[in-house]
Amino acid sequence: MAIFSLKSVKPKQKQKILIAVFIVSIVVISIIWLQFFNPTTVIKTKIIAPQYPQVNMDFKTLENPLIKQLKPFIIFPPFLGKLGRENPFLPY
Repeated sequence: MAIFSLKSVKPKQKQKILIAVFIVSIVVISIIWLQFFNPTTVIKTKIIAPQYPQVNMDFKTLENPLIKQLKPFIIFPPFLGKLGRENPFLPY
């Protein structure tokens, strides 16, 4: 059984063999690419967005006199004391 090695081949033959191997590999890669990644074989799906009911806002409720009598919350002043501890990892 003979083992093929490029060491025993002349430089011009070596170049021809490498070009042939390159061409064959390009053909094989292109065939694989067209078989597995061809855009015509991709399953096309149609996405249907759900239909939500239309929302109607009634702003007349905000004109109610009871709503107008409401008062806003009291705004508290910021804390003026010392915040936190010097070293929070020390036990109490």
